[in-house]
Amino acid sequence: MNRKQKIVVGLAVVLVMISGLFPAYEGEMATNGDNLKCRLGHHFIFTPPSSYEVSREMGSLGVDMSFLARFRSRILLSELSVQLVVIVLASVGATLLLWKRRSE
Repeated sequence: MNRKQKIVVGLAVVLVMISGLFPAYEGEMATNGDNLKCRLGHHFIFTPPSSYEVSREMGSLGVDMSFLARFRSRILLSELSVQLVVIVLASVGATLLLWKRRSE
């Protein structure tokens, strides 16, 4: 592995770590019948959005915020998995493009 390939692999590892530490969150309000959902953006994994933050975001959508216990947040695993797959595929592609054959 040459120097450029090592840089690509190092960047890929850093991007995977950042994606894991700052995943995308979705807010949800549990109601009778239908659950309302909204995207909350990326947050640090050890400090997820609180029910107050979810209710505030839902309030901007015109939802009644009378019961904070109904609001919760969760990680969007589908978006996280797509991010990781794109990072891995891009880094493998860049590594292969930077691969040089040794002259015989």
